[in-house]
Amino acid sequence: MSGIVLLRDEGSGVSMKLKHVFRRWIFLPVSCLIMGTVSRPSRSESVEEANLPSATIHVRAIHASDRVPEEAVKPADRIHIDASLADISSKLLKLPYHSFKLAQEQSVAIGLRRKKPVGITGAHQVFIRPLAIENEDVCLWISWRGEDGDKVLDTRIHLSPGESFVAGTDSTHNSGTIIAIGVDPVR
Repeated sequence: MSGIVLLRDEGSGVSMKLKHVFRRWIFLPVSCLIMGTVSRPSRSESVEEANLPSATIHVRAIHASDRVPEEAVKPADRIHIDASLADISSKLLKLPYHSFKLAQEQSVAIGLRRKKPVGITGAHQVFIRPLAIENEDVCLWISWRGEDGDKVLDTRIHLSPGESFVAGTDSTHNSGTIIAIGVDPVR
């Protein structure tokens, strides 16, 4: 058992903790042990973690309808985009639908390296984890699960404030669900 230290001091809580860990087949290398004790996060480290930066994530669920056949051209006078989606209209115009309506909008503050589920229309769920915040840019991990629990999207992206990420999936032969995600870093 090279690199493994087992402490036999029955008078301390360390011995019990190591025995519990050992039963679960988790081994501690010597480098994890300092002066014969296991290093546990101190109260100040917990406070430090609570003081990590967070980002406000804006998630919009959009219902798209009146699917346009791939070979057809979308006439501009037949396209309807809710006024609340004006900031992403150029991205929505590239999608094969005539109508875009905001179905749901949420803003949630999520701490760095914390994962948070955000429910969107129906049984769709988006999991978001801010991975890094540098200057004003935020790196996000996004995992979107559809109504049947299947993975629709699993990606990492970098966003700047005022920028939106848009992704979608077909719900029926004539409609789709689209998400738009934006960020505001919080210090």
